[in-house]
Amino acid sequence: MAKMLIYLLLFAFLGVLALWLLSHVLATLYWVGWMAFWLALLALIGYAVFSLLKPKLPTLAQFGIKKTVHYKLADTHRSNVYVFRNEPSLKDVAMLHDELHLTKLELQGDVLQVENNTIVTILEDTGAGAVKIKLKNSKTKEKIFWAARSSVIKNEPPKISGS
Repeated sequence: MAKMLIYLLLFAFLGVLALWLLSHVLATLYWVGWMAFWLALLALIGYAVFSLLKPKLPTLAQFGIKKTVHYKLADTHRSNVYVFRNEPSLKDVAMLHDELHLTKLELQGDVLQVENNTIVTILEDTGAGAVKIKLKNSKTKEKIFWAARSSVIKNEPPKISGS
């Protein structure tokens, strides 16, 4: 009987100890939660005050500097890109992958082959199937042509991946 009483008292002591630890852990979590809430609120107020009082930084456009976007010509099906001397019809742009049609246009002198990755500047974009471009580094005497919209892509510098 004494042994049973010792086990009962030991069990009660361990239960009280576990409840005491649980209440302190919960109280600590509650305290940390409140501290995090007040710190987040303080950070939000600080951000709002900074946003209202920060100086308005000038843009490049205010100094007359235009941000230049470089483009290049690319065709994934060929080693060159076909450009038009005059504004092409939608049919001509759509038939750029038809070799017979391209040969006919070349014999007429309406198209010219330019190497892939030729740097260009967009002069006019009418929203149709072609854009008016100016070749930057080309061996041709003529510099202004029309190219299919799908052939003109942004020339982004290569991204260096971190090690």
